[in-house]
Amino acid sequence: GNEPCHHEIFWLMLLGEEREAQLLLDRALAMYTDADNGLIGNDDAGQISAWYVCVVLGFYPVDPTSADMLLFRPRVKQVRRIGTRRPQPPADGRQAEAAVPNEIEAFAWLPSRVEHLGGARLGDGLDVE
Repeated sequence: GNEPCHHEIFWLMLLGEEREAQLLLDRALAMYTDADNGLIGNDDAGQISAWYVCVVLGFYPVDPTSADMLLFRPRVKQVRRIGTRRPQPPADGRQAEAAVPNEIEAFAWLPSRVEHLGGARLGDGLDVE
C-alpha cells in the first residue's frame, strides 16, 4: 500500500509474469476508495493519485529515464477525454492528441514519440481523445 511496492508490480510484467502483475494491480486498486479513509500509505503529493489514474487507463511510465509507457489491460471500458484546464489556451493553439487501441491483451510499449503512429501531435497543452 505504498509507492515502492506499486512500482515493483510492473517489474513482474517485464519479467514475463503478466498474469500475476495484473492480479496484483487489481488487488492494489481495490485498496483505494473515495471515502475519507480510502488512501493508504503516503500519498507523496499526488504520486499515488497519478499511479491510480495511469493503472485505470492501462499505461505506466515504468522507466524513470524515458517517457515511454508500458501498456497493459485498462480497467475502464472507454475513456472519452483527458484534458487540462488553463485560464488561457496556448497562443498558437497547439495541443496533443493521441489514440491507442483498447485491444491490448498483456502489455506493450507506447514510445515517447508517437507521431509516427499517426495518433499524436505534441504541443504545450494536453487534449487526448
